[in-house]
Amino acid sequence: MAAQRFPGAFDGIIADAPSSAWVHNAFSWLWSEDAQFASPAATITAAKLPAIQAAALAQCDAKDHTADGVVNDPRRCRFDPRVLLCSGAESDACLTAAQLQTLAAILTGPVNPRTGERIYYGFEPFAVATPGTWDQWVTGNAAVPGGGHAVLANQFFANMVFDTGSSAFDHTQVNFDSDVARAERTPVAGQPLAGVIDATSADLSGFRARNGKMLVYIGWEDPVVPPRGAITYYESVVARQALDNPQSNSAADALAQTQQFFRLFMVPGMGHFTGGPGTSAFGALYGPPALAIDRQHDVLSAMEAWVEQGIAPERIVAAKYVNDDPAKGVVRTRPLCHYPQSALWIGQGSADDAQNFICVDSPRGAYLDGAAPARAPLPGAAQGR
Repeated sequence: MAAQRFPGAFDGIIADAPSSAWVHNAFSWLWSEDAQFASPAATITAAKLPAIQAAALAQCDAKDHTADGVVNDPRRCRFDPRVLLCSGAESDACLTAAQLQTLAAILTGPVNPRTGERIYYGFEPFAVATPGTWDQWVTGNAAVPGGGHAVLANQFFANMVFDTGSSAFDHTQVNFDSDVARAERTPVAGQPLAGVIDATSADLSGFRARNGKMLVYIGWEDPVVPPRGAITYYESVVARQALDNPQSNSAADALAQTQQFFRLFMVPGMGHFTGGPGTSAFGALYGPPALAIDRQHDVLSAMEAWVEQGIAPERIVAAKYVNDDPAKGVVRTRPLCHYPQSALWIGQGSADDAQNFICVDSPRGAYLDGAAPARAPLPGAAQGR
């Protein structure tokens, strides 16, 4: 938002897990809440999360040639949750048909029930059993009994959109067709709500003109801000560069121009701000300290080098500590590559050592074939709203 609205305020900006499309992000929380609590039969309990994570990893973990409990690029593997369907009596190791529909809805994200158009993105399944991820945000735990998605959605729609107050708000009455526009246009201080809290403008020309630099990072397993949204916003900036610079002869030219001032790092296995099974120690907000305070390992140092010396960050070597505690030792290191690159093991040497990885170009877009997974409607009456 600062780069879009106040381009002269900062020379360098680091944005951790930004929700640029805030209003639509709120519909992702509401969609998750509606699916999870449509009926007692549809509710997924926290006890089932290990089975979901294990099934997702079994299908997708080895796609990046390193079966290490971290999916390097979730776009390369579409998890089919039907393998979890209970063949006999229900247990924590399987899901009922109603629970499968709930899971599919949360993974897919909100869609307009009338047009089938995507409203926003869903969440990834590869670290759902990690404490502080889905137990806190989807299923609920002792600290957040109804789950963080329900808390955020109810507060947002009750107080910002419908003005009912939390006690009188009924989340099942929100319409995923007409109420999207209503939420966007809700007046706040004489302006539409989306115009106040969203930061979706692709026009960063003012920021670029003054030689500003921006680095965005987000965890692929973020359970609060759908990570694919960051890719969509980045690609919108690339497209705007092509429009603003007629000398661009190709999409590659527009990407290169964008990378001169704006870089996106998708962090495999990391949750919201930090945490998760991935390498989240690189100076990230709320995260454990980086291995070293230099531009090769620490995100703030990387930004300083970019702004002050003109050295753009090509990769940042991140670490995973035992229990995220530096005093207990390092589990692995892994390079974080700027989008659209991703880390690839060279096929020799330890897969726990960043030296044995290179950053290689990957296809672009939130989904590799340009399309979202098949739509999964909400259970019961909710799907028609």
